[in-house]
Amino acid sequence: SLEHRANHVHNFALFTLREIGKNMNPRQPPGAASPAAYLIADALEGLRQSTGITGEFLPAGKALDNGFRPDARVSLQVAGKSLQYNCVVKQTVDRFVNLHEVKARAVFDETTLLVSQPLTSALAARCQELGVQFIDTAGNAFITDRQGVLISVTGRKAEKESLSVPRGVSITPAALKMI
Repeated sequence: SLEHRANHVHNFALFTLREIGKNMNPRQPPGAASPAAYLIADALEGLRQSTGITGEFLPAGKALDNGFRPDARVSLQVAGKSLQYNCVVKQTVDRFVNLHEVKARAVFDETTLLVSQPLTSALAARCQELGVQFIDTAGNAFITDRQGVLISVTGRKAEKESLSVPRGVSITPAALKMI
């Protein structure tokens, strides 16, 4: 009955999909609960599936001497070595200009790693030309310690396209009509 439903605090109809996704049982990868942490966790899993290389979150730490503040830090286990990286996390890098903007705004050196959604083969090649190490959620990667470790995986695409609603977006009747 309507009276019975009104007495319940968690009536589904009272919550938008945004509130449900944000507040109710969010998944939390180790290290942090930010959107960047989810993307890093997915990229580390993609790297593990494509190469067998494992990685883990490290405490983010403070800004570096040059003023650059990484979004996160990871440690990768490669050929018996533990390689530690400062991460620059970008949800989408889908154009060359995006890549150049990312490189201009962050300090990319041998300890910096770009983490993103899947990069195209052309963007992966451009990363290599620019010396930008990266991992993406499809398992593509370019990693080098310039002392004998070189990992280059390109051409992998996301396993499945999802029609799910992006985090932070509400579905309205008008939006459903457009879909």
